[in-house]
Amino acid sequence: MCDPVGHCLLYQFHMASSNGISLLGDSEDAGMDHPLARDPCRSLIFIFPASSEEYGRMHLGWLWQGRYRSFQAGMNEQGLAYSLTAVPEVQMKRHPERPFLHGRDSFYDRILRQAADVEQAIKVTQ
Repeated sequence: MCDPVGHCLLYQFHMASSNGISLLGDSEDAGMDHPLARDPCRSLIFIFPASSEEYGRMHLGWLWQGRYRSFQAGMNEQGLAYSLTAVPEVQMKRHPERPFLHGRDSFYDRILRQAADVEQAIKVTQ
């Protein structure tokens, strides 16, 4: 739900049961110009199996402009999870050495494939 200024209610949950199953849910609330507002059935689950060097992971999102993976939430096999939300616009310090990329080389995917916990995720970002 968004108010007239565009501030949205973020609803999500992360739950682990006693039998080792972890669930991640994410609600995408955005204005009517958002791709999922126009067509909610375009939301996707991206699944990447583990390899000998990377954790298995999944992301929730859609294809931006019909071809670029746009991740909005995700979790890896270790239970490390994230979810994005919108905030009012603020001036940020630019980091040209850290470009924003969609898909395989995205910041979010790099963290989930390389980090098992928050401490490791922080190290990946440095």
